[in-house]
Amino acid sequence: MFESKFIFVGKIFFIVFLVINLPQFLPINLFQVSYFLVITTTIFDTASVLVLSLSISKFIHVRNLKLVENLNTTDDINSRQIEKINLQKINVKNDNILSLSVAICFAILTLIQPLILIFTVNQSDIYATRILSSINKEYRIQEKGIEEFMSKENSNENNEMPNIEDRISEMSRLKDLKIKNFLKRNNRTKFEGVKTILRNFILGSIWTICFYKIYLI
Repeated sequence: MFESKFIFVGKIFFIVFLVINLPQFLPINLFQVSYFLVITTTIFDTASVLVLSLSISKFIHVRNLKLVENLNTTDDINSRQIEKINLQKINVKNDNILSLSVAICFAILTLIQPLILIFTVNQSDIYATRILSSINKEYRIQEKGIEEFMSKENSNENNEMPNIEDRISEMSRLKDLKIKNFLKRNNRTKFEGVKTILRNFILGSIWTICFYKIYLI
């Protein structure tokens, strides 16, 4: 009765892990690096729940196996006792298979973090290049419009030349300010992404070792 309650709690932990992580796979978007970043981050953040689940299951089954084996050290072991021993061995074997499988999966998720880092930085640079090009293009269009206006009105409105030049200077200043602010935000976002990926790599390594240790118990 005592063991069954802990086994039930372990199953609840496993279900909680699935409930939290499975929705992260939807909608499927395999061509966005952020999709894989969100999935792996959520998995690593909730891995402690899975550790508890597998640890409880392995502890109870190994404990029961040793108890049954110790109770049947004599030669007069009947078929029912042998069946109990075999059942506990199967439970321990299943725990080992699951623990090793999870350890391998976490190792794979950890090893793909450098790839996610490369694609994240590359995607951020591409986005920054596109935005900077758009800002510069907008400025050139406005500057060209003012220059065309200046050439048309140059003959009879020379007194407005200084104002127009001031306007161009102000536009250039605003453009530079906009670029500076954008680069600051983009660099901050890139840094947060890199920090998250490095954190995931460390967590993934720790969880991989942890699940492997559960397998070895």
